[in-house]
Amino acid sequence: AATPDDHLRAASGYGFINKTGQMVIPAQWDDAGEFSQGLAPVLRGSASGFIDTAGKVVIPLKFQSTDSFSDGLAPAASGGKWGYVDRSGAWVIEPQYAGFVPNAIADETFGLGVGRFQGGLAPVYLKGGVLVDGASCSYIDKTGKVVFNRVFERAGDFSEGLAPVQIDGKWGFIDASGTMVIKPNFEQHQSFSLEQYLLGDAGFHEGLAPVALNGKVGYIDKAGKFVIEPQFASGQGFSEGFAYVLTEATSSEYENEPGTVLIQVNGRLAVINISGQLVYEVSEHSADRP
Repeated sequence: AATPDDHLRAASGYGFINKTGQMVIPAQWDDAGEFSQGLAPVLRGSASGFIDTAGKVVIPLKFQSTDSFSDGLAPAASGGKWGYVDRSGAWVIEPQYAGFVPNAIADETFGLGVGRFQGGLAPVYLKGGVLVDGASCSYIDKTGKVVFNRVFERAGDFSEGLAPVQIDGKWGFIDASGTMVIKPNFEQHQSFSLEQYLLGDAGFHEGLAPVALNGKVGYIDKAGKFVIEPQFASGQGFSEGFAYVLTEATSSEYENEPGTVLIQVNGRLAVINISGQLVYEVSEHSADRP
């Protein structure tokens, strides 16, 4: 039987296609996230829940916002706070953590809420959130217990045993014991801003992670050494030996609505291989972010 592989926005909303491009779950949702562990988060109106691969709602639409499952738990928000639910939809960790709660599926909001569990650990905001000055972040286990004494300004999911954390505005990486194994020497800038360290494809993938230094992005190994020297305006994590980068970029600010400033990043999108060689270049690319 055809199974859903990716979500796709159609004129009527979000649905799911398989690898042949066939629509296997109708475009009937206001928002949707990726399938993980057999379930996908979906949104209708202001309520979010989960569907299975047949498109059946198996966890009722009773949350403000949700994210995909990992390690058997999924982030979910209720009453303006984040917690974690199991595959039955029951709270395993009651909603208590800070962060922005969008009227959307959280995997499209670059970590404004809590993170996903990886290897039994997940980053949560004890106060504030990713866009809040003075935010504080730590890691919890599946019982909700804070596992490290140290609190970070911001923190991302574990990937390949390491997680990005921010201290005094700079980024480094910790291991699963909380030890800082790659010192916080790395930066952010308009084309590679703080959310770039928190996106789902951030951190280490295939042994390399994109980081910024002196206004350029390159890729480091797990010893913190540059394998691909900083030369790009932005970059994403590797997948099957390739990664998207912006070879050049410009940024401009504008007001989408009164009091809301967006930054538009325009650049030349390209694909590199794991040796850092440019293998394909796309036409001009632009993206908005808060």
